[in-house]
Amino acid sequence: MGKTFNKVRGVTKNQDLDPLLLARDARPFAYRMRDITTENGGFIMVAMGIAILMWPFFDLPMISDLLLGIGLLFNLYAKGKTKQYEFKARMERNKDGKIENDGIIYLGNTNDEGTEIWFSNDDVRSHMLVLGTTGSGKTRFLLGLLYQALLIGAGCMYVDGKGDNTVWWLVYSLCRRLGREDDLLLINYLVGAGVADFDSSRELTRLSNTTNPLAQGTGEQLRSMIVGLMRDSGGDGDMWKGRASAMLGGLLKTLTYLRDIGEINLDVELIRSYLPLDKIVELAARTDIKPSKIAPIKKYLLELPGYTDEDALMGQIQSKAYEQHTYLTMQLTEVMADLSETYGHIFGVPLGEVDFKDVVFNRRILFVMLPALEKDPDALGGLGKLIVAGVRSALGPALGNSTEGTKRDVIDKKPTNSKLPFLLILDEYGYYSVKGFAVVAAQARSLGVGVVFAGQDYPSFKKGGEEEAASTVANTNITVIMKLQDSKETFELVESRGGEADITVTSGHENKGSAFSSYVDQNQTRVERRKRINLLDLMSQRPGAAHILFSDKVVRGQLFYADPNQVSKAYLNKFLMVNEGKKATIDAINGAFDKLNSLVSSSNKKVDDKNQHGNTDEEIATIFGDISEFKERRVDSSEACVMAIGNILLREELKDAEMQRQARLKEEAENPVLIDDSSIKDELDSEIPTISIPDSQSDTFVEDANGILNVMNDDERPRETVKDEAALLTSNFEMLLNETIISEMERKIDGPTSAQQKNSANPVNQLMEIEKLKGASDHEAGENAKKSIGMMSERIVYPNAPTPTKVPNEKIIETLSSLFTNIHLEKGED
Repeated sequence: MGKTFNKVRGVTKNQDLDPLLLARDARPFAYRMRDITTENGGFIMVAMGIAILMWPFFDLPMISDLLLGIGLLFNLYAKGKTKQYEFKARMERNKDGKIENDGIIYLGNTNDEGTEIWFSNDDVRSHMLVLGTTGSGKTRFLLGLLYQALLIGAGCMYVDGKGDNTVWWLVYSLCRRLGREDDLLLINYLVGAGVADFDSSRELTRLSNTTNPLAQGTGEQLRSMIVGLMRDSGGDGDMWKGRASAMLGGLLKTLTYLRDIGEINLDVELIRSYLPLDKIVELAARTDIKPSKIAPIKKYLLELPGYTDEDALMGQIQSKAYEQHTYLTMQLTEVMADLSETYGHIFGVPLGEVDFKDVVFNRRILFVMLPALEKDPDALGGLGKLIVAGVRSALGPALGNSTEGTKRDVIDKKPTNSKLPFLLILDEYGYYSVKGFAVVAAQARSLGVGVVFAGQDYPSFKKGGEEEAASTVANTNITVIMKLQDSKETFELVESRGGEADITVTSGHENKGSAFSSYVDQNQTRVERRKRINLLDLMSQRPGAAHILFSDKVVRGQLFYADPNQVSKAYLNKFLMVNEGKKATIDAINGAFDKLNSLVSSSNKKVDDKNQHGNTDEEIATIFGDISEFKERRVDSSEACVMAIGNILLREELKDAEMQRQARLKEEAENPVLIDDSSIKDELDSEIPTISIPDSQSDTFVEDANGILNVMNDDERPRETVKDEAALLTSNFEMLLNETIISEMERKIDGPTSAQQKNSANPVNQLMEIEKLKGASDHEAGENAKKSIGMMSERIVYPNAPTPTKVPNEKIIETLSSLFTNIHLEKGED
């Protein structure tokens, strides 16, 4: 029994002709030659080079010469025929290091030539529409856009209408690959079987980051957001909804004022606590709130049936007032319950972790998961309104609130004046499209935000209203059409965007009449106007393939496919809640800093005045001078500091020794044996030169002292401690004093001194003569002289002993002269 087939009245496989069999390239030769050269110029040059090298082996060198000439001419022609980018060229640096072109976002490659598809910052901020059915590769393409935003240092907000945690895992893997997981935030509206209440959010394992949409915005903005979450109702329901909106607006105006002055942290739970009538009456009775901020509540109470101020003062509010107020609060019950209970793990905090303004301005990465399967369309639309409200609250301040001032302060400082766009990717937008978001697409371009609307079909966009959907699509300049199945509204939208084109096709075929001949082309063409996009082309596209429409061009290509290596573990970023400082505390801290700054400024002024009057501390200057000198001798910095401090000790000890010697001489000179024989005195004066002890501040003394203290080469560095070195130098005090006296004597007489004069000037000999005048023997005088020198040394080693008053040089000279006179008289010298 043979096979039976149904009769086919449609088009069979053999009858469906390939469009290439009908199309004819009727372009002039120059156009075709240009395309051939652009696509195959390199291959042609290589083939000609091989031919030039081969012909000499066939004894036809002339052909090689001819081909060489043709090859040179072809090279000149093909040199400027390079492939051009379809839309924008990739941004790169030239040989001079300057940036050329402006393509920053890569979409994929074209099918016909394989050129890259790039779009600039301005193009991306004109928004993108992505349509593709299930299995078209839409999600992977959107992940590729997010990945490129991370690569260029921009931010991104990705809203996943499917709520698939696989996408979240891929997003985390992309951020981890680029080291930006610290900027990643998650708002997860999925609760599943285990509802995450506010207390469980304190545990280590969390479902979501938190956010508080009431932490910012005016009272009117918050009222509009909350009322927008309420269900639409008809008839009397609209009246009660309107009254509830008015009551809520007055309450929020007062609460936002208290929030702005730092008295409260406004959140959902706080609003619920203020909804009872008694709390509103208590709030209205406060006198520390500005009248303009409390007036709406007072007006509401006066308009509330059954309420009077007298009853409120007596604490006897009528039951009718409670009843009327309860009707209004019932309108808000569902919304408040969802925010504080169902989604308490997100909104049940006074200070949220996700700030939409921070996300947009500081280029964070925010991933939002919406429960498409857990919620009914109305509830899902309400969540969409929350997303829209958050984005609008973030973009509102970016418009600028100043109209006066310089261009730098009013225009240039706006945070949205960035060279990189902030991407707002709305996947499965049709699930949560709401009325009012079209204005974001209309104004986001000037705010530095590029919006990507992605969905499976165009009818789903109409859930927020037909006008809303039409306005949204009209504000997208880049259209990416992946695999489609909708042959009606979605295809009609795409077909109208693609437009029409004039093509040339064959006019027909003919048969020459032979039984064995086939149909041949008539070699004639005709021009037809056709749609540039065909439904069959859209339906037959592979995953990742797409029609890309921009301006007047239609390009068919393969999109970028993001497939990162998935991480083994993922963690949410967890933050601490830190309250803002109270105004009184901030003022106190600022006052303390101001006082500290004034004290520092006053001290600096005193130091400057002191420096201007030349009162710089001499010891500090000496320390730095010694350090510099030691460092010039190639001494290590730390050792130079130690040695400079040692020099200070030596200088102080020498000064103390000098003062002690002068005091002792003064004490001995107070009771001299005076002789009035003028002749003897004149003789002594002629034989003994005037002895003067140099002042410690004189040039000679300083030069001699520094000569001993500063001449410290490498061999004379302190071997153990600075104190040991100081003791070693102090033991030579007698020699130093003797040399100083002799040097001063030679300076006075302007010549060398004799041996007798040097012996007389010796400090030990002078002390011995003084002891002999007191009746001491030679042995006792020597011992007492050495003891006196020892006492001077002890004063140097232990400088904490009382220091006598410094005796003027003139007094010392006078005393010494008297002593020498007495010495010579005792000896009986003439």
